[in-house]
Amino acid sequence: MGVEKYMRIESLVSVVVAVSKKDDNIYGCVECIMEQSYQNLEIILVYDATCERSKRICNNLSIMDMRIKIIGILQDKEKSSHEDFRTLAFYEGLLQAKGSYITFVDNRDRIRKDMIRYLLRTCTKYQCQISSLSRKSTNFGKGKIRVYRRNAAFLSRKFTSEFNGKLFDIDLFEDINLLELLEKEGGYGDNFILYRLYYRAKKAAIIDKQMYYEVKEKRNFFIDKQIQLNNGIQLFKDRINFFKDKERTLLYLSHEYYCMFLAAYYLYIARNKKEKDMEKVLASFKKEYDRVRSNIITPINRKIFLSLLYYLPGLCAGIARILAIDYSLLKKCVSRI
Repeated sequence: MGVEKYMRIESLVSVVVAVSKKDDNIYGCVECIMEQSYQNLEIILVYDATCERSKRICNNLSIMDMRIKIIGILQDKEKSSHEDFRTLAFYEGLLQAKGSYITFVDNRDRIRKDMIRYLLRTCTKYQCQISSLSRKSTNFGKGKIRVYRRNAAFLSRKFTSEFNGKLFDIDLFEDINLLELLEKEGGYGDNFILYRLYYRAKKAAIIDKQMYYEVKEKRNFFIDKQIQLNNGIQLFKDRINFFKDKERTLLYLSHEYYCMFLAAYYLYIARNKKEKDMEKVLASFKKEYDRVRSNIITPINRKIFLSLLYYLPGLCAGIARILAIDYSLLKKCVSRI
């Protein structure tokens, strides 16, 4: 009862919604936010100011609920994809947010009526700075809560590298120039921001319950950018440099993820028979593998996979062609913090 009372009196939660030009689902999205069982909300709708239709819709919604605040932003014409707008919208919403906690929702998606209450209750009860929904959970998930301290959260490999389906203590974003980081690291992508926030958090919780529903599957950075190798390498090197003078264990983990990315990329281009790129990627992979082979935190099954590619790249390339390796393996490599 004490936790519920604290939630009611103290904690304003900011909900940032990116309203893109393809806003056919926005009414349903905002409706499920307005109907949340936890009512102490600030609902921030960020729309494309060049789209009059989006502006009218957001104005109409703000009349329906006094908790709704609307922000219009101008999008760079050279960065006109949904993901680019989404990143800018989340950033602008974050700047305007007044809540103690913040969560992000895409206008295409839906959330369960008790999602925010559940996430906030987890944060307050267990003194966590981040609470997250398990992406592997189903509607039949029992709601089991696992709480991890900082390093253990990384090593659990359970937390996904995306903003959706999470509640953050807003203080985690202090002094982080989110927009600058995203522009530096390829233009957009939650994948390469989340590890910084988790490193700042003393504790993080994950809940085995499905309460965030994606209406459409979101495309990954490497798909939208046609798997740009140079961007991928730079992104992982930035992560390695971030942990270089901080945590040896998390540095090992970053090298493992980078090695897995190179391995997955090699298999992807092997399927497409891009021999020139294959040589370059294989050379980078072997260099990184030499760092990972003695890594004590890498699971044995992952080491076996990497060793096979290291010693038998031709065989692995042939198998990749037979099995028609697609984007899914690459997505796995960038889906965890």
